[in-house]
Amino acid sequence: MYRELDRDRNAERKWDRKRMWGRDYNQMCDRLRNRKRYGYSVRNQSTQKMKEFIILHAAKVPALEMTDGVTIYESLVTVNYIDDVYPQRPLRARDPLRHAQDQILIEATGPLHSVLIKLIRAPETIDEAVLEAYFKTWDLLQEELKKRGTSFLSGHEPGYVDYMIWPWTERLLAFQKKDERIKFDTPKYKLLGEYIQKMAKDPAISQYAVPDEVLLKFLEGYRSGNIVYDF
Repeated sequence: MYRELDRDRNAERKWDRKRMWGRDYNQMCDRLRNRKRYGYSVRNQSTQKMKEFIILHAAKVPALEMTDGVTIYESLVTVNYIDDVYPQRPLRARDPLRHAQDQILIEATGPLHSVLIKLIRAPETIDEAVLEAYFKTWDLLQEELKKRGTSFLSGHEPGYVDYMIWPWTERLLAFQKKDERIKFDTPKYKLLGEYIQKMAKDPAISQYAVPDEVLLKFLEGYRSGNIVYDF
């Protein structure tokens, strides 16, 4: 599906209309809208239409399509652009040092991405070294929460770093029900668990949550080669 963003008359920019392309399993479009409180109209498109867009633009979702044919994509790039164009309720830390630290933290979650991809495509390749890096990442996030001393990594409400890490967290939460090796919902990660519970209640997250069984069915389609977009 895609969303057409309403024009923000207070922001000077080249394009009057934009299309935000996404899927029900990549809720960044909706979460951005909820957090930034900009308006858009929703138009559902067929799966074939979505495939045609991705093939035409060699793009990933979420993607932001401008009226003159320019398209930007990748979650981090799209979020940074939206945060610049719609300055209300900023996502990124305004302090340059804190923003740099947040970016470092996001980059440090690579082992979570690696485990999720392996779970989807080749779970037999998850060895001790992979799991060690995986749990060290959760250790790092919990230690960072302790050090920052706030409810969320961004402060007293979720922000850029929280929303950028969350998609991997929610998918791994679903997969840990199927693979005990990656289970991180344990007493060792008490503070992290409390943080995850708070994140799950955030309106930008809770309103667009996908049931675990539906999410798992979609992700497992990558392994079988039969990806089902419409449930």
